[in-house]
Amino acid sequence: MKLFESIVRQGPLTTLPEPETVRIPLSCHRPDIKCGQKMARGIHIGGGYYAPISGTVTEVHPTYICIKAEAVDEPSPRDMGALSGNELRTALNDMGAGLPEGPAQTLIINGVEPEPGVTAFAHMLDELSRIVQLGLSTAQSVFSPNRTVLAVEAGASQSLDGCEKAAIENGYPNGIDPLVAKAITGMENPDNVAVLSVGRLFELGMIMDTGLPCDKTVVTCGETDFVTTVGTPVDLILTTAHQTVRHGDTVVLGGLMRGEAAHSLQQGISKDTYGLFVVPKGQYPPVEDSPCIGCGECIPVCPARIDPATISGYAEFRMYDKCREHDIDACMECGMCGFFCIARRPLLQYIRLAKQHLAQADTCKLNDQGEG
Repeated sequence: MKLFESIVRQGPLTTLPEPETVRIPLSCHRPDIKCGQKMARGIHIGGGYYAPISGTVTEVHPTYICIKAEAVDEPSPRDMGALSGNELRTALNDMGAGLPEGPAQTLIINGVEPEPGVTAFAHMLDELSRIVQLGLSTAQSVFSPNRTVLAVEAGASQSLDGCEKAAIENGYPNGIDPLVAKAITGMENPDNVAVLSVGRLFELGMIMDTGLPCDKTVVTCGETDFVTTVGTPVDLILTTAHQTVRHGDTVVLGGLMRGEAAHSLQQGISKDTYGLFVVPKGQYPPVEDSPCIGCGECIPVCPARIDPATISGYAEFRMYDKCREHDIDACMECGMCGFFCIARRPLLQYIRLAKQHLAQADTCKLNDQGEG
């Protein structure tokens, strides 16, 4: 596969059966449940996470919760049909949707595939159109836009009722939200604009359709796109997709540019996992904590026009305030800097680490001000 080119989808969307065991990634959120507890589908388990299946909690780990499927009385779905506006937004956010605040004059639906090799969005638009269309009407009710635009790659045939259609120039990272917003409005970080991905519309549509938090996602693996349950183990998806993992290979959740290496094949996927890739040993040089050689190769490829080498250097030595002085907040986390880094430094990982520390520091500062 050529890394920066789109690929052609192979075959229809395939639905995986519900797994017997799920592992729900928690991402630093403390769970509200205990081992041995009976859990019904749709129940909140901590942070923004909900049980995707009914069963018994068999393991509570700092980074995941394991649930084994079992018959458990499930709560009645919530009737979402009568809600609108902020009341609807609040109900959706209570089910993990995480929608931004406020109305938006322009609502952009980002249908450009998030990473090279991923074809999930096109499959959603083609084969899950009822759910995606339901998600669109829901988003329009929440944001009350004057204009709604579907952004797709140039040459794509997909469309949505009630949307203008805009073609985005092919090639990564043109499909990243801030770049799509700029391509459509002509402005950087425009006001009164909300950008939602097709994946987010799928989530909204599933909530409206079931009255429960969304427990499904669409994942590209090999030449197939799968509708899977959140928490499905990685090895189950890989096996179904006839993907073989050999010693020394790297399994990547998400995409090749922005994804994260799986720490275990029993690891469960999250609702934001749109791709699953096996990178054979030796195909790419390994990333390592080597010193920056000052070549500057990362700067001209950065779409945010910042200096990833300088920012990552400050992050490496925990000088996080210096990262902010060099506009770390403008980073779109596209991963282009790390891909072109001759020294193979983990630039994106350093930047994400610094952002996490700065966010925690800001939260502590706000709490201190509140107590004062």
